[in-house]
Amino acid sequence: MPTRLLRRLIAPLAAAVVLFAGAAPQFTSHAHADFLWCWDDPIVSVQGHLLEIRTGQPLGDLLTMRNTNLVVVIPKNTTGSVVLNDISAFPMTTTISATGPAWSGSGAIPVTVKATVAAGVSYPVQVVGQPVASLVPLTVLGAAGSASGKTNTTITMAMSLGK
Repeated sequence: MPTRLLRRLIAPLAAAVVLFAGAAPQFTSHAHADFLWCWDDPIVSVQGHLLEIRTGQPLGDLLTMRNTNLVVVIPKNTTGSVVLNDISAFPMTTTISATGPAWSGSGAIPVTVKATVAAGVSYPVQVVGQPVASLVPLTVLGAAGSASGKTNTTITMAMSLGK
């Protein structure tokens, strides 16, 4: 009896293994859309609004990366600071530049993030900005932004914080 039960279980199990093995993603050195991404995400404060900036690179290309530079351009009449510079995955420098056009004092605050990833080879890079919280009571967080590009070029992402 146990041998017959074992035979009845082995055939379906073998079929399942073959099906799942064929469906598993195949990773090659060729570029394709299903990269495994590695992200670092500093947090900056702009006029009391917190912004998380995620910079992503394909994990397979990470060893060719030399450094990542983020410049957060804010209006010249606002204040900003780097709250957390998470550099756990790759070397990154984040700076605030209060050189943008003056903000009117009401409405959304325009923010531009300029990201440059220096690497020995060209590969895709993604930048995502997400308002995460506000130190200013009773304000709207703002709209998320995203941009993509390649290493060794400047990727520009525009977005806004607040209402």
